[in-house]
Amino acid sequence: MKIAVTLAAAFLLSGCSVGAAATTTPVAAPAASPAAFHGREPLQPSARPAFVLTDTSGAAYDFTAQTAGKPTLLYFGYTNCPDECPTAMADIAGALRQVPESLRSRTRVVFVTTDPDRDTAPLIRRFLDQFSVDFVGLRGTQAQVDAAAVATGAAAAE
Repeated sequence: MKIAVTLAAAFLLSGCSVGAAATTTPVAAPAASPAAFHGREPLQPSARPAFVLTDTSGAAYDFTAQTAGKPTLLYFGYTNCPDECPTAMADIAGALRQVPESLRSRTRVVFVTTDPDRDTAPLIRRFLDQFSVDFVGLRGTQAQVDAAAVATGAAAAE
């Protein structure tokens, strides 16, 4: 349950973007006793960004509609990323394996490529399948991806 609370509170907007440094959101110390759970809670819940991109099967994926009411981790990165992106995805997959199935099955992990010219749908799918077949991969034009990043408050790719 400790990890479940941490994961449920971890609606994160992070990742590696082409030429841009990753940013993090400040967090508050936990209100409960240290024995209650490990991790930190966001200062305030993040608003769900509104954007529609294409998933790896070629279908439109409305981020707001598809993730409504579900704990969601949104990651902007690219498959050719040498270290940070695969490490983060492996960490997310590892954390999810430690939570109860009831939470894991409701949790969405959404990866948005910041390199849509290079990252084809099959390439994104192969990349994500290394971590979990349940991870959702999205792509669009560079302008669409940049607009999605801006909608989250993250910097657009350079």
